[in-house]
Amino acid sequence: MTGSPIDVTCTYCDAGPDQHCRTKSGRRVDRPHVHRRDLWRVHATTPRRPVRVYVAGASVEIERSERFRDAVIAAGFEITFDWAAAIRQSGKANRGMTRDERVAASRACRLGVKRAAAFVMLMPSAGTCSPGMWVELGVALSSFSSVDQFGPVCIVVDDDERSIMTADAVAVATEDEAIAFLGARFRTTTPRRTSTTS
Repeated sequence: MTGSPIDVTCTYCDAGPDQHCRTKSGRRVDRPHVHRRDLWRVHATTPRRPVRVYVAGASVEIERSERFRDAVIAAGFEITFDWAAAIRQSGKANRGMTRDERVAASRACRLGVKRAAAFVMLMPSAGTCSPGMWVELGVALSSFSSVDQFGPVCIVVDDDERSIMTADAVAVATEDEAIAFLGARFRTTTPRRTSTTS
């Protein structure tokens, strides 16, 4: 049996990555022993999963959401659920959908919000009604905290104080500011993976 694929040498018994380590009690373990002071080596060589982002927008402004989604992916983030691509594929957004299709779409969107480390709401233009994204905002606010500087975050772009519900989110003026905030928050600048649509 081989050890961990991480190429580190055990600081306790000098075992290599393909050897077994024996703890101080002599018990054999399946992975090389790594001393606490060498954990930085493990983190430096372990591939990191892209930070997950959910982009909420009005379906009537789908082009805006798609442009922002593409910018998020280009910045190195992963989209949890690409509802815009789902709409493009089916050709339907609520109207014209069967009840089963609407239930499935609703659950996919809510799950996408819950799986995200960052929720970004693109405030729709004045006079545009998009009830679904407000429900998604509620799901995000019930799960996220804008106060915790290390935890998941809720961001509202172009917040015009239309609702008190956006007050607990981080407000930015433009999509570019949202991308910059995400990059600073999660310290990611390297493109990693394309979006998922499951």
